[in-house]
Amino acid sequence: MRRNGTVTTVLLACCACAVAIRCWQAVDRARIPFQIDYAEGTILAVAMNMLHGNPIYPAPGPFPIVLSPYGPVVYLLVALLLKAFGVSLLWPRLVVLCAALGSSALIFGMTRAFGGRASIGAVFGAAFFCSPIVWIWLPLVRIDFFAITLALSGLCVFGRRGHRLALAAGLFVAAVLTKQSAIAAPMACCVELLLERRWRDGLRFVACLAGLGVLALLLLGPDAEFHLVLLGYHDLFSASRFAQAFAAVITGSFMLVLAAIYGTTIAGRTLKDVRLVWLYLGVSTLTALTAGKTGAETNHFLEWLAALSCAGAVSFSVPPLALDRGARLVVMGVVAFALSGAIGVQWIPRHDLDLRGCQAAYDFVAHSPGQHILSEDVTAVVLAGRPVEVSDPFAYVLTKYPGWEGGGLEGRVKDGYFDLIVVGADSLREHRAQPRWSPGLAQMIGTHYRVAQTFQCSPALGVAYVRAGDPPRAE
Repeated sequence: MRRNGTVTTVLLACCACAVAIRCWQAVDRARIPFQIDYAEGTILAVAMNMLHGNPIYPAPGPFPIVLSPYGPVVYLLVALLLKAFGVSLLWPRLVVLCAALGSSALIFGMTRAFGGRASIGAVFGAAFFCSPIVWIWLPLVRIDFFAITLALSGLCVFGRRGHRLALAAGLFVAAVLTKQSAIAAPMACCVELLLERRWRDGLRFVACLAGLGVLALLLLGPDAEFHLVLLGYHDLFSASRFAQAFAAVITGSFMLVLAAIYGTTIAGRTLKDVRLVWLYLGVSTLTALTAGKTGAETNHFLEWLAALSCAGAVSFSVPPLALDRGARLVVMGVVAFALSGAIGVQWIPRHDLDLRGCQAAYDFVAHSPGQHILSEDVTAVVLAGRPVEVSDPFAYVLTKYPGWEGGGLEGRVKDGYFDLIVVGADSLREHRAQPRWSPGLAQMIGTHYRVAQTFQCSPALGVAYVRAGDPPRAE
């Protein structure tokens, strides 16, 4: 690419086209007025709770049950967007798209921070943004891309201006306060300081991380700890679940994996000067093990994919690969991967849902005469302007809190507290792989409620239940 400016221009133009096409596709998906991913509703519910003057992390107790299992950064951002633009999914999704673009731009920034070539950084940044795995989660209202953007920003600061340890630590703490598992970048920096024998800088850096983390928890209040450790209540690690997700990620990012392997093989010892990037890749491989927990999907590999892209970009910028003919072919393959991911090869997404009946389902919830609605699709309740009884049913089932025993959802359903219960078509089925409702609750609903309406809106809106003694609703 250095020898032939025309080839470089063509490849970069292809990358720009791929990114533009992917942005257009993401904006088109962002305009869907229904919940596409389960986490979208849970984040909207907590943000709306904040706009009503309630804390992000209320004390666990009776209804309404507000569970906030993530850090406060995204909740605060979404609350500001809802206050500024009204209650909808569109603007939060567009901001998520900007965060994904920011992550791609920071892959370019990482390449430049470690002395790499701008053209290579642009190619690998575009390949990350256009990869099929990223497309699955774009531009859904989730925390992942914000955490990646903050982590990569910290790495850029650490790599380019190593003496600004406090600024890097602040960005890393913000990333962890967005997603608890975003610890790969600060851990990689700690190891790098140890390997460089910068003992004083290492102590300063760890002190900054610890001090900022403790200060953040103190500001969030005493109940934040209960919410932030909800992931600890998930079941044991499942190797088969992790292997299934990992196989999907490798298949969907094969060209980036090939590029990283080729770069490591050819560059060899010259990668010592860019060791931090490879430390980041190694630690993010360990943190990706969270993909083996209950409810986890390929989004747990997004930071690993960003680290892989950074490693590939930096590797292809070192001297042994600058004039290597095979390296040029691999770079062209990465460009083709990005372009085909945007316009040709379409991954079968996890969120390719049947939304044909969602408008009817959302209208049914919005026109429900009662105020007490229990819904698996939390977004439908938020957009209807009704109070959310349980902000995260999945986390509720997994969390073992003594205050809910006997007086939780099962007791409320038995007493006929809810005017309407809306669940997915197969959510109450026994032996479901990842149940969002307890078997006891499913039994109570079947006993004390009857089916009022069914919808073709998967997976969280399929069946609406009303109390068994309620009269039929007029059409």
